[in-house]
Amino acid sequence: MDILTVVENIQRICKDRGTTPTAACKESGAGKDLVTNMKKKGTQPSIERMRLLAQYLGVTTGTLLGEEKQPTLIGEDGLSTEAKEIAFAFERATKKEQNTVRLILSDYLQESVRPQTIAARGQLELSREDLRQVTLPRESAELP
Repeated sequence: MDILTVVENIQRICKDRGTTPTAACKESGAGKDLVTNMKKKGTQPSIERMRLLAQYLGVTTGTLLGEEKQPTLIGEDGLSTEAKEIAFAFERATKKEQNTVRLILSDYLQESVRPQTIAARGQLELSREDLRQVTLPRESAELP
């Protein structure tokens, strides 16, 4: 096991998930100093600690160890079949459905996208009642 590769994988995956390695290690039960000890001391973690961290991050232990690549929607040859299916389904959706997806994704990505700001740009065609039924980002939970 190449410790530096594992550390790089953990850092990259944590960044993709919007967290830090220290927070992920602590919250997963793997130990908050796991990555620091690996990086600075060359400590080889137990498979159980790697399993806990992988499970918390939603990847396989093999992905953390660099034994398998994490599947992506965009590859060297362009969009994967799954990404094309998602794009095709989104294009077939109504404007209202597309805007609902945009709002849900903005919440998931933790972007502070205010529905009234989107509406002002002419990109949102939802009524006040529609907006009340959508999970909104924390910063914009109340409508004007």
